[in-house]
Amino acid sequence: SLASLLEVESGSNDPIAYMMTLIVLTMLKSSGELSLVTVAPIILRQIIFGLIIGFLLAKGTVYILRHSNFEVEGFYTIFVTAVAILSYSFSEFLGGNGYLSVYIAGIIIGNSKIPRKKSMFHFFDGVSWIMQIALFFMLGLLSFPSRLPHVTVTAVSISLFMILIARPLATFIILSPFKFTIKEKLFISWVGLRGAASVVFAIFTVTYGVNIENDIFHIIFFIALFSVAIQGTLIPKVASL
Repeated sequence: SLASLLEVESGSNDPIAYMMTLIVLTMLKSSGELSLVTVAPIILRQIIFGLIIGFLLAKGTVYILRHSNFEVEGFYTIFVTAVAILSYSFSEFLGGNGYLSVYIAGIIIGNSKIPRKKSMFHFFDGVSWIMQIALFFMLGLLSFPSRLPHVTVTAVSISLFMILIARPLATFIILSPFKFTIKEKLFISWVGLRGAASVVFAIFTVTYGVNIENDIFHIIFFIALFSVAIQGTLIPKVASL
C-alpha cells in the first residue's frame, strides 16, 4: 500500500542521506583525491555493517524479550532503548551506518510479537515528539532570520526544482516496473517533504571544516520551511485528486 511504501521510504531516506553527506564532505576535505575505488568500500561497509548489526541486535532483542520476565515493567522500555543506542554506536564503531542500523532494528522489533509492546509504543512515541521539539528549538537558535532574504532566490529555485522536476522524475523512473497508477505516483512524488534531518546534515557541513562559499545552512533551512509550508499544506488536496 501507499502508506507502507511511504513509511519505508521516509525511514530509509535519512541513513542514505547521512552516508552520502559524509562521503561528499570527505571528498571535499581531501581536495577531490578520493575516487570510486576508494569510495565504494566505504559505501559497502556502511550498508553491510549497518544492516547486519541492526538485524542481529533486533533478533537477539526479540528473543530476550520473549524469554525474559522483568520484575519491573519499565525495564522493557529501558532495555529496548539501550539496544537502540548500542545499535547506533556499535555500527559507527565498526564503520557502519548507525542510522541504518537503528532503523533496521526498530523495524524488526516493532513488527515482532513482544511483551509490553503497547506501553513501549506510547513511550517511544512521546520521546520522538520531545526529540523533535528539542531539535527544532536548537535549529531555531542556530538560524538567523535576517539572513533568509539573502538566500531566498537560491532556496526557492532549488525547492521548485526538487518538487516539480527531480522528485517526480525519480519517482516515475523507480516505480515504472511496479503497478502504480499515475495518480499514486504523483502523490508519492509530492509527499517528499524536506524535514529537520536535512538541516542537521547542513550543520554537519558547516562544522566539518570544509570551505563552502554559499550559506548552505540557511539555504537548507529555507528549503525545509518552504517544503513543509507548500508541500505539507497541499497534501490533503493532492491526496483527493
